[in-house]
Amino acid sequence: MKKIFFAYEGGHSEISDTIKRAIIEFNSHQKTFRALRWEEMDIIGKVLNKSIFKEIEESEWFACDLSYINHNVMFELGYAVGKKKKILIFLNLGIVDAKENYSNSKLLRNIGYLGYTTHKHIQTELQTKSHEKSILLNEMVNLKTLDKDSKDVLYISPQTETQASLELTELLQSKNYSVVFDDSSEVEYQTVSWYINSLNSCKTTIIHLLGHDRVGSHNNNSEASFYAGIAAGLGKKVLILAPSPFKAPIDYEDILLEYENTTECAVKTDDWLRETLHNVPSPNIVNKNDDQIEETLLRLGIGAEVAESEKDDLLNYFIESEAYRKAQTQEISIFVGRKGTGKTALFIRLEKDFDSKIENYNIVLKPESDELLEDVEIVSLFSNERVKRTYYFAIWKFIFYNKLLVSVVSKISGKTKRGEYEISPLERELLEIFEKNRNFTSLNFFGALRELDRGNESLSLVGDPKVIERLFNGLLSNLMALIHAYFRKNKYAKINILADNLDKTWDSRNDLNLQGEMILSLIEYSAKLINELSDKAQSRISGATVILLRKDIFEYILKLSREPDKLVGRHYEINWTSHSKLLRKVVEKRFQYKLNLESSAQVEKVWKDYFDFSNKEDPFNYIKKYVIPRPRDIIYFIIKLFESAINNDSTKVTDNDIDYAIDAYSNFLNNNLIAELKAEFPNIGDIMAEVRKQYYNYYIDYYKFLSLLEEMGMDRMKISALMQSLFTKQYLLGFNETKSGEIIDTYAELSLYLKKRKLFIFKYRISLVLNPNVSFLRSGSMRF
Repeated sequence: MKKIFFAYEGGHSEISDTIKRAIIEFNSHQKTFRALRWEEMDIIGKVLNKSIFKEIEESEWFACDLSYINHNVMFELGYAVGKKKKILIFLNLGIVDAKENYSNSKLLRNIGYLGYTTHKHIQTELQTKSHEKSILLNEMVNLKTLDKDSKDVLYISPQTETQASLELTELLQSKNYSVVFDDSSEVEYQTVSWYINSLNSCKTTIIHLLGHDRVGSHNNNSEASFYAGIAAGLGKKVLILAPSPFKAPIDYEDILLEYENTTECAVKTDDWLRETLHNVPSPNIVNKNDDQIEETLLRLGIGAEVAESEKDDLLNYFIESEAYRKAQTQEISIFVGRKGTGKTALFIRLEKDFDSKIENYNIVLKPESDELLEDVEIVSLFSNERVKRTYYFAIWKFIFYNKLLVSVVSKISGKTKRGEYEISPLERELLEIFEKNRNFTSLNFFGALRELDRGNESLSLVGDPKVIERLFNGLLSNLMALIHAYFRKNKYAKINILADNLDKTWDSRNDLNLQGEMILSLIEYSAKLINELSDKAQSRISGATVILLRKDIFEYILKLSREPDKLVGRHYEINWTSHSKLLRKVVEKRFQYKLNLESSAQVEKVWKDYFDFSNKEDPFNYIKKYVIPRPRDIIYFIIKLFESAINNDSTKVTDNDIDYAIDAYSNFLNNNLIAELKAEFPNIGDIMAEVRKQYYNYYIDYYKFLSLLEEMGMDRMKISALMQSLFTKQYLLGFNETKSGEIIDTYAELSLYLKKRKLFIFKYRISLVLNPNVSFLRSGSMRF
């Protein structure tokens, strides 16, 4: 007899009694299926969680109640999905906030549920709906398309960054593992299919929970429990991390590790990884037989939309743009772009180029990072502008010389590894000071500041630049002398400064002016470093500085700069709007690499072989109509088209796949909006959720939107700033309904209409569209 396993939270009698009655009556009328409640299991002398997993494996269907979102039930739901079970989710609509809590979950809101109020509803659904409303793993993503166990680790960090998660991220990046991160600074919220893809492609999974006392811990940990369950269902090695004390759900208490502090978290995780990866076999390489699926482009995919997720492959299909050429020729370049325009891809390629030349000494600044969130009361140190600037410059000097030391030591070590090489006395001194300064060499701006603040409590840094200078001279004087001596002997060296990730903690919870000043001082000091090291009589050191910034951050620091004209002159905006041919190349280069194609004719043929739209329009041009012209957007959209085609068991992308891609891309655009605005407007996510709940197409009367923002606690000044930002970033459009929908696309124009309405009593009716790209996608009328 086939089984249905039913999971639910046992602490609410109104739920358990209803389910019990439904199952008793269901079983009494069934000859094909038998439903089993977890409370009915015979567990005497057995481990409960293993018994539950065994029952789930042996069942054809998994049913669960999520009226109260329980972490054990979420883990079991994930486990059932990983085991490819048919799924039924029930929700008691009579429970206060049950429906709202379900809808507010980013994970659950896109998964259907069956509502009930009495046992009869459950019984009826079990009997008549079992073959209709269900979710299967292959409906989310077809695992045949994925490279199983091709990566070492998937790290799912908490949605709210913690010190432990930041330091663990740095540890994983420093190790020789291939790691996939769910980086919320790049994509606000990854899709379920992305997680399943990543879980399947990684040998191990590390999931970081929030402590029970942290804001948002229940929702964060419930979603984490679901993904942990999928990983376990897929047979992966799973480690769950939580700060002590932590009451672990019984389902995964045996794979949960508690830690007392950040060091213990990192050390225990490192130990677990070494032992686990040592015992995990490499993926088997087998010959294909007739039963196996042919590896077509749909199944091979075209890579990831986020550069960090495909660092190893990215160089194989990097496109040399104007930004890349400028970085090769200019002494100081500030590359500016919106999220998804290719800044990180440019960084990865430039870093590789710089490393490949023996004369190059590279300073790479890419804070991840514990130093950016350390609770140091920096602002209180600055009593005036002069002290502040002195302090900033001193810290950059401290960081640059220590990172330059790392590059020099790397060169020396490389020489010794290539054969017999006699280290000079100067080089030996540099190696010794490197060992002495090892704790400082990995630090970035705020990390250096933190260490100095901790180690010099007796010094008053406030108001006295001389104290700062003495402090740094004590730490740096010997190192600087050795570095200067080294470069006098290396006359034609080139020093490159490459900075990315400066937006990692661009968040209003941290002082944005402080971070803005930090970036400005970096730009100023990088221009001075080479002059400091150059000796006109003996050495001719050259160099390049490349800084990559998000557009909204660049616009913010322009307001802080004393010489904004210089910044504007040095900056180059990465904008793909007028470069359709180059954007096409971004896609086709991936076709070429994935299918090992040689000629342009073969690449062109891919469009005909894998895309078949009814309008017979060129596939690239047709797809381009649906997306903002950026590499990340078009790659993401094509990935979703491929997913849909495979799930529809089709060998080509057709019209049937467009709606699936549009729906996924709509969520992608919303997440981009939130990611770009949450630094200055922390509650933008709540605003978007409320608008989404009330207005499907984000179409809202101006005064209703104003009222909504006021209800969210925003004053008129903050509302004005938000709307200005939304218009500037093209996340807001207005329509004058009294003039046949005349478009209002700037905040100044909107203000003018509102002023006329007030002064001249014109009865203008103004409507707004929030995130218009999503609205136009859903209405079928494109306007980008």
